[in-house]
Amino acid sequence: MADKEKAEMALKPLRPITSIDQAAAKSKPKISKSQADKEIALGKKASQKRDWPVAVKHLLRAWEYYSDDLALLTILSHALVQLGVREKAIEVLEKTLSRHEPTPDICAIMLQMALEMSMYDTAVKIGRALIELDPNTASHYVNLGSALAGADQLDAGIDMLKNVIPIFPEHSGLWNVLGHTVQKRDGREASKVFFEEALRLNPKSFKAMNNLAFVEMDTKKRLALAERGLKVHPDTPELHISKAFCLMHDGDLVNGFEEYEWRLDPRRKLGQTLIYTHKVPVWDGSSLKGKSLFVTGEQGIGDEILFSIMLERVYEEAEKLYIGCEKRLVTIFERRFPNATVVPGATKSAYGYIYRSYPDIEYAIRDEGLEIDWAVPIASLPRYYWKSIEDIPEFPEGFLHADKGLKKALAERISSVGEGLKVGIAWRSGHMTIERSRAYLSLEKLLPVLQQKGVHFFSLQYTDVREEVEAFEKAHGIKIHRFDDIDMKKNIEANLAIAENLDLVLGAGVSPLTFAASVGTPTWWMTELQPWWRFGCEEGRPKFLPQGRFFTQEGRLGSWDGPVDDVRLALADFVATH
Repeated sequence: MADKEKAEMALKPLRPITSIDQAAAKSKPKISKSQADKEIALGKKASQKRDWPVAVKHLLRAWEYYSDDLALLTILSHALVQLGVREKAIEVLEKTLSRHEPTPDICAIMLQMALEMSMYDTAVKIGRALIELDPNTASHYVNLGSALAGADQLDAGIDMLKNVIPIFPEHSGLWNVLGHTVQKRDGREASKVFFEEALRLNPKSFKAMNNLAFVEMDTKKRLALAERGLKVHPDTPELHISKAFCLMHDGDLVNGFEEYEWRLDPRRKLGQTLIYTHKVPVWDGSSLKGKSLFVTGEQGIGDEILFSIMLERVYEEAEKLYIGCEKRLVTIFERRFPNATVVPGATKSAYGYIYRSYPDIEYAIRDEGLEIDWAVPIASLPRYYWKSIEDIPEFPEGFLHADKGLKKALAERISSVGEGLKVGIAWRSGHMTIERSRAYLSLEKLLPVLQQKGVHFFSLQYTDVREEVEAFEKAHGIKIHRFDDIDMKKNIEANLAIAENLDLVLGAGVSPLTFAASVGTPTWWMTELQPWWRFGCEEGRPKFLPQGRFFTQEGRLGSWDGPVDDVRLALADFVATH
C-alpha cells in the first residue's frame, strides 16, 4: 500500500458524520488581508492567555482569508479542541483536506488533535501513518508514544521508543514519554531515571518536571520540582495544585489552601474546569454574623464527604446556610443540619467545561426574590479557618450519622452472621486501568488479612463483584458477605448505615472508606503514600480522625506485601483487644 493510501485510511476515523459547509468553502474571503493579520495577532494573544473562546473567535475570522495557511490551521485546531468544540475542529480539518493532500504537516496536526481529544486508538493509526510519510521527525514518535500509552498499548510503546531513542538521543520529549509509559506499566520508581534524563536534556520542560514530581516519593523533593516549574511556567494550574498538595501534606495549611484555589482556574485542561452557574458573590472569609452563605459541592462524592467536616462551623456562624451537594447526599445533610436548606446539584459538560448548577436555588433567586449574601465552594472553606494543624477539629464519633431506622434494620442483618468482629472491606475502584490498578488491591492480595480468625468480612464494593467473590470463596473457603440487594453506588444512606454497624473498615483509598470514616467507624486506609489530606499529622492518620490509620508502601514502593502484612498484624491485635 502506498504511503498516501495508508495516511488516507488512517484519517477516515476522524471524518465527521455531517457534511462540510460547502458554500463557505467556495465563498470569497469576507475580510481583507490587513484585517486577517490583525485577527491572527489577537487570536495568538488570547491563546497565550488560554482564553480559548476569544482565541477561536479571532482565529476563525482570520481563517476566512487564510484558509490554506497550515500554521494558522495548527493554532486554530488546537484552540478549538481546548474549547471543547470537537466537531468544529474536525470540520476545519476536513475542509483543509478538501483542498490539500494529506501531507505530514496536516497529519501531524490531526495526530495532535486526536491526542488532545483523548481519541487514542485513532491517534495510534494516524501516528503510524505519519511516520510512514515522515520517519525523520522526532516529535512524531513522541506523539505516537503518547497515543500508545493512552491506548494502554504499553509494551508496544516502550519497544518503539527504545528503538527510536538511539536515533534521537538528545530529544527530551522521547525520554519523557518513555518515562510516562514505563510509569504506567512498571510503577513510579522504574520511571524516575527517564524523567531525570528528559529534564537534564531540557531543564525547562514543564512536562518532565510535572511527571518527575508525580513519581517522587519525598514530599520536599516534589515541592522543589513544583516550585522550579513555576519559575518557568508561573500560570500553570497543575503545578500550583501539585505544590498545594505538598504543602498541605506537610502541614503548611495557609500556603497550601491558597495554592489549592488554582483548582478553580478556568485554564486547567479539558474536563477539569468546574464553572458554577449561580451568580451569588464569592465569600471572602468575612464575618457570617447575620449573613447567609451558600456552600457548593465540587469534585467527587468522596471529596464532598471529606470537606463536609467544615459544614458544622459555618452552620453555627451563618444566619442561614444553604448547601448544594450531590443528590445522593441530600437527606444525609438534611438530617445533620436540620435548619439548613439542602439542594441537589446538576452537572453538564459543554465545550470542555463542567457546569454545575443548583436549579432549586437559582430559580428561587430569579423568580421568588431569594437573596443570598455569599457563596463558596466547599473545599475552599478550610482556607478561612485552618491556619495551622491545631485548628483542625477531631471527630472521634464521626461528623455525619446514619438514618436510625435503616441502621437498626441492617444491624439485625449484619449480626445474624454470627459471633465475631464485623469488618468491611473495599479493595478497588469501579474504574480500573493498568495504571490505576497499582493503587488498588485484590482479594488475593488481601488473603493474609482475610485469613484472620474471629472476623466476619463484608464487601463494601459499589460494583458487581459476585463472580470475583464467589471464585475467591471457592478457592480459599473464606466467606465474604455481600449486600447484593442494595445498590451501593446509588444508596449512600445504606453505606453509612452499614458502616455504623461494623467494628472496622479497611482497604484501598476509595469512597466506601470515606463513608465509614464520616460516621466514626475505625477506618484503615491502604495506600501507596500518605495522602495530602493527612494535613501534616505525623501520627499515621488523618488529623481529623483519631480512629483512622494509614498503611502505606513508603520505603517499599511498588509492593503491597508490606502494607498487607502490617494490616494483618494490626487486625490480629484489634481482634485480641475487642
